[in-house]
Amino acid sequence: MKALIVDNKTDDLIDVAKFCQRRNISYVITVPDNIDKLAATTFDLVILSGGIWYDDPTQQEFHYRSELEFITRSGTPLVGICLGMQLIAAAYGGELMELKDKYLGSNKVTLTLEGQRRLGLGATITVFENHTIGVVKNPPQFNVLGHSEECIEIMQHQSLPILCMQFHPEKSQRDIGETIWDSVFKLLVLSN
Repeated sequence: MKALIVDNKTDDLIDVAKFCQRRNISYVITVPDNIDKLAATTFDLVILSGGIWYDDPTQQEFHYRSELEFITRSGTPLVGICLGMQLIAAAYGGELMELKDKYLGSNKVTLTLEGQRRLGLGATITVFENHTIGVVKNPPQFNVLGHSEECIEIMQHQSLPILCMQFHPEKSQRDIGETIWDSVFKLLVLSN
């Protein structure tokens, strides 16, 4: 099993890598500009990390152009975390906006019935958040699996192996974070 971790300048890279290590998944870490060079390599999973959302849209295009293009053409199971979710939403036509308050720390996420079933969790979970931008309208091809008061927190593509989370499972309470990682892995990798 091999994963590609795309580092969008996250502070949590080591925690994402530890997820792979605990599951005996080998991994390669790259930056967005190198994603095309590695696309020919076979990976079982691609993880788009959190990172920086630039206020200037031209900076988004400059820094994440290759990643945005990769998102819509990749057939490899894809997980988006925080910024990774925002990039997936942007690539597929979702609506993002700056939230009135910065989310930093613990926050409650309400799971839909489908989210509860797919993730194997109860109606609400407490997760770690660190963002100021949120997806407020999902792309038409995505089902919402969970939300907070201000934005969509978990969404999954209806037919492709893509699942994304606005929060950071790698920084969430260990039992919840591990359950989420395991559920995502089963949904995206083991079911394909």
